[in-house]
Amino acid sequence: MKNISKITLFIFLQAALISCNDVLQVEDQKAVDADKVFNDPAYAELFLNNLYGFTLPGWRATSGVTMTDESLGRNDYLDGSLIDPTSGNPDATLGDYSSDTYRKIRNINVFIDELEKGDIDETTKNTYLGQALFLRAWMYWQLVFDYGGVPMVMEAIDINDDISEELPRSTASECVSLIVEDLDNALELIGTYGADNYGRITKSVVASFKGRVLLFYASPMFDPDGMTNPDGIASRWEAAYQANLEAKQIAESEGHELFADFSKIFLQEDNPENIFIRKYTTGYSTHGFENQVRPGSAKSTGSATSTPSWDLATSFPMKSGLAIDDPASGYDENVFWKDRDPRFYATIAYNSCAWKFKGRDDERQWAYNNNDQENLVPLSGMYLRKHINTELAITEVTATPTDWVEIRFAEVLLNLAESANEVGKQTEALELLYAIRDRAGIEEGTGNYGIPSGLSKGGLREVIMNERKIEMAYESKRYWDLKRRNLYVNGADGSLGTGLNSTIRKQIRTSVNTAYIIGINPGLSGAAQPEDSAFFLFENAMRDTINWDNPENYENYFTTEIEDFDLTPIQYQQPKYNFSYMPFNALVKNSNLEQTIGWLDENGELGTFDPLQD
Repeated sequence: MKNISKITLFIFLQAALISCNDVLQVEDQKAVDADKVFNDPAYAELFLNNLYGFTLPGWRATSGVTMTDESLGRNDYLDGSLIDPTSGNPDATLGDYSSDTYRKIRNINVFIDELEKGDIDETTKNTYLGQALFLRAWMYWQLVFDYGGVPMVMEAIDINDDISEELPRSTASECVSLIVEDLDNALELIGTYGADNYGRITKSVVASFKGRVLLFYASPMFDPDGMTNPDGIASRWEAAYQANLEAKQIAESEGHELFADFSKIFLQEDNPENIFIRKYTTGYSTHGFENQVRPGSAKSTGSATSTPSWDLATSFPMKSGLAIDDPASGYDENVFWKDRDPRFYATIAYNSCAWKFKGRDDERQWAYNNNDQENLVPLSGMYLRKHINTELAITEVTATPTDWVEIRFAEVLLNLAESANEVGKQTEALELLYAIRDRAGIEEGTGNYGIPSGLSKGGLREVIMNERKIEMAYESKRYWDLKRRNLYVNGADGSLGTGLNSTIRKQIRTSVNTAYIIGINPGLSGAAQPEDSAFFLFENAMRDTINWDNPENYENYFTTEIEDFDLTPIQYQQPKYNFSYMPFNALVKNSNLEQTIGWLDENGELGTFDPLQD
C-alpha cells in the first residue's frame, strides 16, 4: 500500500475547510499548507468536523418501519421474495458496502494517522483522536450489522489504491474485536467539553455505543446456534452486561438521566436524556420528517405516510401497566384509547384526540372515514404523534431543525436490562424496567408497574422486547431488534416458530354511527338519504359540541372495525436476510472477496463466506 500523499491530503483539507467554514473562521484557505493541518488545533478541528458531517446518522425515524410491525406497507423483505443479485442491478446492495463508504473510512484513517504525528498538545490531540476512533468504529459497525464481516482497513492508504483489490472479509468476531478496541481506546482518550460543544462525541456516547455493539453481538443473529438456542453464548452476554453497566455509570457521571416528559425527548434540545445526537439548525442543516408524517391538514403537501399500525397500538399496556389481554386490565377495543400507558398518547394520534397545530383551527384530529378535515385517512387509521412539534407553522415543516437522537439514556437502561436478564440478574432487569415505566407515568400498583411476578428468563425477555418496542417506537430501532433476535421466526420468549412470520398486520377503520344519530334525531328518518343527512348533521352541527373525552360518547357516535392490512402473511427469510449480499462490482474487483452464504455470486454460484465461522 502507498503512503498518503501531500496532494491527496491537501485536496481533502480544502473540502473540509469549505464545508466547515461557518464553524470556525480561518485564514485564506488557498494559503494553507497540508503539513500545517495536524500541527494546528484549529485546522485539525475543521478536518474533524468534516468527518462528523459525513459519518453521523441523520434523521431516520421512519427508516425500516415498513419492515416491522410498527407500521404498514409491503416490500420484498416481508414477502420473502428478495431476489439474488443475478437480476436487476447486481451492483446494488442492501447495505452500505461501496467504494464511497471506504473513502470515508480512509479519510478517518488519514486523520488518525497524521494527527498522531503532529505537534498539537497531547490533551487536544487525545480528545480529537478519541472522537475519530469512535467515528471509525461507528462506520464499521454499520457494515458489520449489514454484512456480518467486511474488509477492515485500519490505516490510511493512498486514494489511488483500491482496497477491494486485495483485502478479504474478516469474520464477525474479528470485526467486533477491532471495533471494540477502537471504542476502548476512545474511552481512554476523550476528554470533557464546554457547553459550546453540544453534539460532540463524549465518553457516554462511546460507552453507550459499545454497550449496544456487544448487546447485538451477543444476540441470536450473531450466534451460530441462534435460530434454535435462545440462551446464546454466556461469555458474550456477560461482556454485554459489563459494557452496558459501565455505560450507565459513565452516562450518570456526565449528568444523563431519564427526562421527565417523554413527549418532549426529541423536541427539547440538550435535555439530560439525550446522549448521542446529530444536531440540526435552521438555515444550515434541516430535514423534512414532519412533512412526511403529519396529517394532510397540518402540512404543506400530500397526506401522512409511515403511520402507526394497529399492532403497535395494541402493544402499549394500560396505565396500570397490565397488558391489554390481561383479564384484569379493563381494556375495551371500542374505546381502545381509554386509560392507556401515557406513552401511547405521546406516540399515536387517534380519531377525536386533542391535537392542536399552529396555523390549523381544529382543536382535535379526525380519522374517521370521509371526514371533512383530511382528504385521505391513512391506511392504518391513526397518525404518528411522536417527534412532532405542533408549534411549527405549516410553512416550516419541509425544513425543520429537530435534532436526531441516536442514543438516549432509556436505551442504555433497556440494553442493560436485556443483558442483565440473560446473565441471570432478573431483579436488576426488573428495577430498570420499573424506572422506565415510572418515568412513563404508569401506575406503580403493588410495586411492579403491571409486570407479572415470577417470570422466567424467556418471559422477562418477552416483556423487555415489548418495552423496547413501545419506548423506542419510531426511533429506527424495531427492525434492528427483530433482525438481531431472529424475531421474524421465533418468539421473544425463545419459543421456536412463533415469530412475526405467518402473521398479518392490522389496521383500524372508524366510521360515524349514523344509525345512532338517526335514532336521537327521528326527523332524519324521513329524509331522502337518511344516512347522508345524519352524517352532514354530525359534521356541521354536532361534532364540535360533544365531549370526546367521555368514552360513552365515543362509543355512541363512532363504530370501529379492525381489518387485515396484508393480503399475505409476513414471510421474512431468517437467517438468510440477516446478512446482505456483496455487490457484484466489488466481487469482480477482488478475487479474495467471497459472497455471503445463501446468496449467489457473479458466477451464479452460492456464496461461501460465513460471517459466524471463526
